[in-house]
Amino acid sequence: EMTLRISLIIALVCGLFAFSFGQLPAAEKAASDRVLAKIRKIELYNQILPVLMTPAQLKVILPILEKHRAEAVSWRSWSTTS
Repeated sequence: EMTLRISLIIALVCGLFAFSFGQLPAAEKAASDRVLAKIRKIELYNQILPVLMTPAQLKVILPILEKHRAEAVSWRSWSTTS
């Protein structure tokens, strides 16, 4: 009975500490929100721009994109093995 109460109190205190460490200060939260907004904007551009580009523009940019995608894939496979 007593060990159950002590265990529950310890669990409650640990939970409160974990919750308090999960909170960000206002400045960090604002910076994080700006980064997330920029990422979302880039994602939208990534979806919209190919539709707006002309075939000639796509022929110029696609080889460059494929080269960098291949580099990113090789980098990812290298970073997961090391």
